[in-house]
Amino acid sequence: MSLFILDIGGSTIDLVEIDEYHADILSYESLESKGKNKNKLPDILISFSSFSRILDGKFLVITGGHSRFFPSEVEIEGKTLTLHIIHEFEAIARGGLFLSQKSEGLVISLGTGTAMVSAYLQEWQHVRGTGIGGGTFLGLGRALLGSDSFENLKNLTEKGDISRIDLSVGEIVGGDLGGLSENATASHFAKYAPEYSREEDIALGIARLVGQSIALLALEKAKNYNHNNIILGGKLTRLIPVVQLIRETGEMFGKNIILPKHADILTAIGAGSLFFRS
Repeated sequence: MSLFILDIGGSTIDLVEIDEYHADILSYESLESKGKNKNKLPDILISFSSFSRILDGKFLVITGGHSRFFPSEVEIEGKTLTLHIIHEFEAIARGGLFLSQKSEGLVISLGTGTAMVSAYLQEWQHVRGTGIGGGTFLGLGRALLGSDSFENLKNLTEKGDISRIDLSVGEIVGGDLGGLSENATASHFAKYAPEYSREEDIALGIARLVGQSIALLALEKAKNYNHNNIILGGKLTRLIPVVQLIRETGEMFGKNIILPKHADILTAIGAGSLFFRS
């Protein structure tokens, strides 16, 4: 049987269909939340191609920031749909542990902003995150490059040369410094110059600035909450430079950085995991 999960995020709204017996993903749709009234569920659901099949089911699992505004039941086109609202932070915690098959971890949801949740099998706690995330990447792309297309900016990062933007430790001290590699960033955007830095370099610089900010906070939270595992999820995991920088920084300090399969829909899977059948 199919289980539908709706994840209402700041930038996107995801609908995931999962086989509740085998936890296999059967379908996945995503649309931009811009212009959508997140408080009107019928208007959201009708935008998805699976709309009619959702109404044929018994219930819908919902998570994300706006999910708390919905009632336990809603009538759509003459049919009553039962809603199961799952707290977003619980969904993040469950999704991280389920996908990584770990019993503990600091689960990081890299979305519009970045949420961090301390997760154990029997408990979870939101430990606060940062306003730096995918929204920052797109906003700075719009400000500096005139584009907030994720795919366009992502493609630019793949051709960037970070040495044209960031000042490295080696350039300051002539080599490694303590536990820092000479290639580590000493200052983001310190070498930026309009006549020298290309669009590709700027895009990569933005991605690394975002990744570094998240990585350093994640290390602090992992230490404070006694986690060896740092589990990554959310749409921003599709941006390779961000994941690479978090991985490099975490491993430098002995942390196990995990990017599980289906990390980009980790929250939806976590919400649905409460209803999977063995």
